[in-house]
Amino acid sequence: MKLVQFVTAAAAFAGASAQVTFTREVHIKSVVGPKSEASTKKLVGAADFMPMPPPIECDDMWDDNGISCIYIASNTTVLVTDLSLGNVTMPDNNPDFVVSPPATIGAEGGWFSFHTLYSASDQTFQAWSGEVQYTAKDSAGNTYIFSVTIDFGPDMIDIGFMFPQRHGIDVMPEVFYDPEWATGFQITDK
Repeated sequence: MKLVQFVTAAAAFAGASAQVTFTREVHIKSVVGPKSEASTKKLVGAADFMPMPPPIECDDMWDDNGISCIYIASNTTVLVTDLSLGNVTMPDNNPDFVVSPPATIGAEGGWFSFHTLYSASDQTFQAWSGEVQYTAKDSAGNTYIFSVTIDFGPDMIDIGFMFPQRHGIDVMPEVFYDPEWATGFQITDK
């Protein structure tokens, strides 16, 4: 068994952004059992956020080349436009999404997924990092930038959400399905 540690942190950045990241300790399973239905439990502390199970499974993260899924929903009243897809950066060794990021995301939520490049034989992840950016506007026409950042290493996984801290925006991570792997971010008013 190998232990992968995730670290939870919230830090303000210079200027007008903050980042939410999370960590968990996860034991890699030596035997992968059958897949189960995705849980319908709500994101802890977020009464309105319940992402629907996607039409594909978010694979057990510890399967060879398993799939990880990211959910986003915007329930803020500060933003008056849906989140619109902006810059997307994925690494050369993992350039294709299993499900591409949606063009827009509103209160109903949206999701995308990608291969984790996990090798069950040596119980490590290939190192890679990517970013998916969304923008939205407030009633005065100001643009807000939100970025999902994804970093995988042999013994570290860091999935974070950068968001504009000023103007009363907040973000609540995360929803974790077992045995499926999904991370959710709900954008709300502070």
